[in-house]
Amino acid sequence: ALMAYVRSDAHSLRDRNRAVWALGRLADPRALPLLEHYYDGGPCDHARRLCQHELRKAIARCRKQPPP
Repeated sequence: ALMAYVRSDAHSLRDRNRAVWALGRLADPRALPLLEHYYDGGPCDHARRLCQHELRKAIARCRKQPPP
């Protein structure tokens, strides 16, 4: 359900970023393809896209690595 929430344009970016954070806390590797899809390593632009910083942390947790 969280992964569907992240993909949904029906929700605000703020709420979708919270779902990214939750996925990172769960550290479920099944979320990696979704998180990597949205992560490009660029600067954060919270008005237009998902937070790259939160995506990077969530990816690290799902890979069982220490967060950056």
